[in-house]
Amino acid sequence: MIYRSQANCSMCIHYQADRRCQAFPEGIPQALWTGEHLHRDSYPGDGGIRYQPKQIASPILEDIFPEAVVDQSPSVKAA
Repeated sequence: MIYRSQANCSMCIHYQADRRCQAFPEGIPQALWTGEHLHRDSYPGDGGIRYQPKQIASPILEDIFPEAVVDQSPSVKAA
């Protein structure tokens, strides 16, 4: 089973692989991985590195990760 937190970890710009990230190179703590503690707030040992969503452009994922949606509307240049 994939918890929403696990999906959030994998959607973070700091996530590396194998349940590791820049904040926790030795392994993401269980409380963060399971969603008991959301890593948008400080957590002991994170060195100030927090969850930051990757920018995505997928309509399916927009519902799950609304904070990561990329605005793909054409930019309008001033005349």
